[in-house]
Amino acid sequence: MKKQFSVTNLKNVRKQNWPYITTWILYYAWVIVFTTWWVASPITDSLLGTGSRVLLHSLNLIASAIVVVVLKKEYFRISGVIGSITILFTAAFSLLVKDPQLHTIAIVLLAISLGIVNISILVPMVYIMNNTEKFVSILSTFLLISVVMLLEETGILNSANGFWFSFLALLVSVIPIFFFKSSDLDTSLPKDFNLIPKGKKVLYITVLMNCCYAIFCKGIGKSLVDSVINAIGYSLFPAYYTGALLGCVFYYGIYRFFKYANHITWNVTFAMFALAMVFYPLAQQQSMALAFAGMIGAASTMGMINMYYIVGVVGKKYWNYFYVKASVVLIGLCGGMAGTLLGSLFARSTFAFPYGGLPVLVFSVLIILLLIILSPILENTYYKEDWASDSEKVDIDNEKVFRFADYHLNPRETQLCQYLLQGHTIRQSASLMNIQESTCNSYCKDLYRKLGINSRVELLNLFQD
Repeated sequence: MKKQFSVTNLKNVRKQNWPYITTWILYYAWVIVFTTWWVASPITDSLLGTGSRVLLHSLNLIASAIVVVVLKKEYFRISGVIGSITILFTAAFSLLVKDPQLHTIAIVLLAISLGIVNISILVPMVYIMNNTEKFVSILSTFLLISVVMLLEETGILNSANGFWFSFLALLVSVIPIFFFKSSDLDTSLPKDFNLIPKGKKVLYITVLMNCCYAIFCKGIGKSLVDSVINAIGYSLFPAYYTGALLGCVFYYGIYRFFKYANHITWNVTFAMFALAMVFYPLAQQQSMALAFAGMIGAASTMGMINMYYIVGVVGKKYWNYFYVKASVVLIGLCGGMAGTLLGSLFARSTFAFPYGGLPVLVFSVLIILLLIILSPILENTYYKEDWASDSEKVDIDNEKVFRFADYHLNPRETQLCQYLLQGHTIRQSASLMNIQESTCNSYCKDLYRKLGINSRVELLNLFQD
């Protein structure tokens, strides 16, 4: 039965967080469109040159990884302001300077500035925005990316007007950073860190999955689209970005109408990518080529949306900045750069004769086998963990546990109380908590004693809100 979950309800977007939301949407759309190898905007190639764009993309990933390690999240506002000012100057300098050496220096400085701003706006996305705001921001970013690239493909945006469009878009995207407030981070701090649940080590399997998103969807997937275009002689990017728009629609629909949405999205993403691999050897036919490009576009977009959203939800759920750091470093360096490298290698070697078909089919089978092997672990990580259910709600449950503080419940009793209030039985709660049913019964007795109640009905009445 279809069910609407509150995370998709725009009424949950708070006015005071519009600077963070606006910056995320506009700035990350600009970064991905105009600096990354994945998108390869024709405007950027004409303004900077292909070599400079690849250098900018690689250095941006490295800079982000370094900045997230050394920058304390409390300094997100001042670093964002400084980075924004530097970006505007270095971007203008890199576009205007003609000397090759000065141009390279400008690219390096621009990449460092981008890395600083990347982390400065990542912090409020993770720790200040609620889940609806995260969902809206990330989804809107990729909608905007798809629209801008379709405008480029149709020629409405071109090299003639691209300079002013790209620079003005950058200017508009960083202006809201000057309205960031350091106090907003203080306001979002947990009232009692002892009540914040501790994530299990298996949680870091999500980082591995996010690396796979970047490698498969953006790196290898993009190289395959390029190889087909080179072979058939006409552009597939209109189909690719139309597929990306549909991927945004699919992602929204899954969260709006289905339970266990996070579990479903990673399944759909990789299933769509594997199916696209089957279409690849048939891409000599125009209809098959268009279907292939559209599937890669949808899969890559859903994968990237899910990647950012997972980092945001998990980081705030456990208030774990180390997880955020590990995600940026591993996704950026292992996922982003490895995806770019593998994509380049695939384009030059394995798929120089794209219609042989056998290498692609073998690769598709390996992906499917990998998912089968990982399936039990992934199910526990994306379906049974607390953060997965929280991803479907307006915000994570950590704020709600403070209603239990006056009763001096320990973390396990608090967790059990939440499950019981959600309608789970003792047996189901024991399974979700990974403990024996007898142990869960003991927790329940202690819980009822501290609350001064004797039944589930009294529990529901006590916390009926």
